[in-house]
Amino acid sequence: MKLFKKDYRAERQFMRESYIRWRGRPWFLWLYGIIATIGVIFISLYVTIIVDLLIRVIGPYIQAFKFYMQSGVAQWPEFNDVMNMTATVLNPLNIFTILFRLALVTGIVLILCLLLLIKKYVFQRIYDWYQLFRDQTRNTNRFAEVREVDKVYKLIPDRNKNFKGRPGQPVLHTQGYTLEFFMIHPFLWAWQWVKRPLGMNSLEFSGVYKKIRPVLLERLPKLFEKQLNVQGGFDGFY
Repeated sequence: MKLFKKDYRAERQFMRESYIRWRGRPWFLWLYGIIATIGVIFISLYVTIIVDLLIRVIGPYIQAFKFYMQSGVAQWPEFNDVMNMTATVLNPLNIFTILFRLALVTGIVLILCLLLLIKKYVFQRIYDWYQLFRDQTRNTNRFAEVREVDKVYKLIPDRNKNFKGRPGQPVLHTQGYTLEFFMIHPFLWAWQWVKRPLGMNSLEFSGVYKKIRPVLLERLPKLFEKQLNVQGGFDGFY
């Protein structure tokens, strides 16, 4: 009968001795985090370089086309110049030169790439490995994680906002400034930090936003038609 039973003791011993358990060790998580962050930085820089290159290549052709439509004279960019610029820009030795010619579009591309890739391949992976492979007594009973609750329940501000859905009992409360919230909603997390110094998240509006809000209400009435009675912002979410 023992042949058909699962040997849990041997399975636990294998897991303790297996290299898979390295993913729960602090030294391995730090090493992975450093290497993965460096890789993400290089990938983000190359994505930004490609976008910058496309802008630099397409821009002159658009200008030449406009000039041709206006004057009938074709002055297209030299193909050899385009190829030489491409080879220079894509050279790995010149990868950091993109930082000195960032524009609005390329700057946004770089920031978005860094945020998304670091969230997915550094923070999220390290968090998952730590939860799964660290040394601890585990069983099938545990509290639900914030991201698991977020997948099931609707996210609503914790104050000063109307909610159109059905009333119910709050399941969980989380602040909008924490690393844990960044792992779930990175753009909403960033927006909370942008609003905070302006006074938009206070219980009662304060700071710069309190001064300019009357002007915004007057000039953009449609944007604030459902917020006329709102006197403050929110820090967290239910």
